[in-house]
Amino acid sequence: MAGKRLAFTGLVVASLFMGDNRKQPVNIAAKPKKAIARTVQQYKEEKHPVPLIEGHDYKDILQNPDLIANNDTLMEKAFLLAAKLDPALILQHQHLLKHKLYANDVWRAMAAHADGALRIVQQFNADEETNKSPEVRFAVLKHFDAASDFDLITHGIQEIFMANYKGILNDMLSKLHKKHQNLTDILSEEQMQRMETFLEAACDNDRIQDVLKYIPNEELPKIVDGMAKQISSDDLTYAVTISDIMLSLHDNTKMRGVLENAIKDHYENESSQDKKDVFGFIAAIYAKNSHEISHELKPFFKDTIGNNPRYTITPLAGMTREQLVDRNGDCNQLMVFADDLDSRKSHKHWVDTYKTKKMREAGWYTEVDSLYTHIYNTSGKIAVHIRANNPGHYEDGVDAIKKIIASKNGEIKIFIGRGHSYYAGDARSFANKSVNFYWDGSCGGEKNIVKDIKHINPLAQFVGTTGIGMKVVNDLGLSYMNKEIVEKGEFKWNMIMRKIKSVDSHGKKHYVTPDMNSDQDLIYAVNKLKLQPKPLGATNYNVKHQNLHTR
Repeated sequence: MAGKRLAFTGLVVASLFMGDNRKQPVNIAAKPKKAIARTVQQYKEEKHPVPLIEGHDYKDILQNPDLIANNDTLMEKAFLLAAKLDPALILQHQHLLKHKLYANDVWRAMAAHADGALRIVQQFNADEETNKSPEVRFAVLKHFDAASDFDLITHGIQEIFMANYKGILNDMLSKLHKKHQNLTDILSEEQMQRMETFLEAACDNDRIQDVLKYIPNEELPKIVDGMAKQISSDDLTYAVTISDIMLSLHDNTKMRGVLENAIKDHYENESSQDKKDVFGFIAAIYAKNSHEISHELKPFFKDTIGNNPRYTITPLAGMTREQLVDRNGDCNQLMVFADDLDSRKSHKHWVDTYKTKKMREAGWYTEVDSLYTHIYNTSGKIAVHIRANNPGHYEDGVDAIKKIIASKNGEIKIFIGRGHSYYAGDARSFANKSVNFYWDGSCGGEKNIVKDIKHINPLAQFVGTTGIGMKVVNDLGLSYMNKEIVEKGEFKWNMIMRKIKSVDSHGKKHYVTPDMNSDQDLIYAVNKLKLQPKPLGATNYNVKHQNLHTR
C-alpha cells in the first residue's frame, strides 16, 4: 500500500468499507449461508442450550417485556443473551435501553462480539447514507468506553468506511485523552491480538500519527516486534502491515528510527533465509519509497539492501499474453456477484456496459442463462470470455461456469469480485491457482491483497480500492482492460489508471493498480524469490546472478 501513500493523498482507505454500489447497507440476513458471521455460527454448532429466563425465551422477553413485568435484572439478562446470540434484536429493540442503568453493559457486550460490532457499524453506515447528523448517528457511542470503540474498529473493519471510522476513532481518542490513558492501559490481552488490524486501519486512514500518541514510545517497538516474530514467507500479513507503518511515520523521526533499527536487527540476526528475505524486502521497499531514512542507517538501507540485486524492486508494468490466456488461447474471466440488492444493481450495470452501440460494433456479445451471464468478444488478438453468476445464483451459478470452462479444457485467468466488502471472503473461495489477475471491486478491497493473492497464484497481480468501490469505475476500468486485451493482446497498468482517472466519479481516486502499490511489490518480490530453485542442500544461498526481476 505504501506506493499509494507516497504523496499522502487519497488515504481515505477506510472508506472501508461500503459496497460496489455504496448506497445499499448490507443486509446480513441476505448473506449466503456459508458466510454467516462466525461467532454466532460457531456458538450454535457447539449446541449450547439457550438458557430460559424465568421460563421465557430471551427473544420473547424483548418482544413483550410484560412477560417479566419489565424487571430490569431479567431484561438485562435477555439483552446480554441477545448480544451474544442475535445482536440484530438489540438494534430492533434499542428503544427499551433508553435511560437504563445497564445500557452501557449491553452495548459494550454487543461490541465485544464480531457479529454485534458489525451490526452496529452497519447501522452507522445506514444512518450516514440517510444523511443523519453525526450527533444522531453516533449517539450510541456515549455508552461505550474506549476499549469498546477499539472493538468496533477491529471487529467491524470490513464494513467501516471513512466517515464512520473517523467518528469512532475520534470518540475513542477523546475518551483516552480525558482519562489520561494509553491504549495499552485499557486493552485486554485478547484485544491486543487485534492491534495489527487497528494499526493497519490507522495507516490506511492516515491517522497513524494520532494513534501513536496513545501508544507509549516503549510499547510500539514491542508491538511491531511481536508482529515481526510472526512474519512468515507463507503469510505476509504482518510484513505488509509493518511496511505500511514505517512508510506512514514520515513526521515521527524518533519512532521511525526505532523501527528502522528493528528491521535492520531482524534482517541481520534472522537465521531462516526465507524470513531474512522478507525483512530484506521490507527494507528495500522502505529504501525505495522513503526520503527520510535516519542518517546513521542510510548505509544499511541504501547500500547493504539497496545495492543488493537480490532485493531489487521493479514495479509491475502490465500483463502479457502469456499471463492472460489458457492453453486454448482464451482469456477466461470469472466475475462473482453476491445475492443482495447492491450486487443486483452492479450486475445490471455490468451487462449494460457491454450493450451500448459502440461495444456491439466492437464485437461484444451477451448471452444470458438462468444461472449466469456470458459476455464475450472473439474478434481480436485474444478471445475474451467474461462469465458472471446471476444474483440469486451465488453458488450454483459459479459452479455452472466452472463446469463450462472445464469442459473446454480451459482455465480461469482473471477473477473479479464485486459487491460489498462483507462478501469478499466468500467470493475469494471461488478463485483458484490458475488465476493470474484479481480485481477486488469492493470498498476497501486493497486491504484484501494478502488474502486474495495467497488464495490464488502467488505471482498474481491485483487491483483494489483504498476506499469506496463504485460500479461505474469498476465497469469502465474493466471494459477498457478487455478492449486492450482484444485489440492488443496485452495491457499496461498506466493506461488502465489513466482511463480510471477519466471517470466522472469521486470513487476513482481510491483505485490502486499494481504499478503504484508497494504492498503488491512486496508480495510479488517475496513470492518470486521464494519460487526460485534453490541449490540442493543450500540454506543460505547466493542468487546474485539470477534474473529475479523480469516482469
